Amino acid sequence: MGWPGVVEKWLENQGNRQTESYMKRGHSLAAVSTDELTLAWIKEFRAWTKNPTHRHQAMTDVEVELTMRGKDVPLDEVETEWENLRERSLAERRARRREGLKSFTTIPVIGPMS
Repeated sequence: MGWPGVVEKWLENQGNRQTESYMKRGHSLAAVSTDELTLAWIKEFRAWTKNPTHRHQAMTDVEVELTMRGKDVPLDEVETEWENLRERSLAERRARRREGLKSFTTIPVIGPMS
């Protein structure tokens, strides 16, 4: 199994764990309409993009409920937020690489031991 297969299996496992957790906590969104869930997911996604390091259980629960109903999350409704998050993530990665390179270049070069 190549790297894509490993990632796919990991994501599948995460989804199963999230579903199991949601069900154990009572399947609380079962009576909520699909339209309301869709709006709730958009709201939660937008909140998550403002603080992506915070775990947003509500968004995960809505995703699980929508998935159980055979519905996809409305990614087309949050394209701008998704792109902004992606750009911030790439900028942070570049900044960390620059910092890593600066740190690396300050380490003195040590020659072979004799």
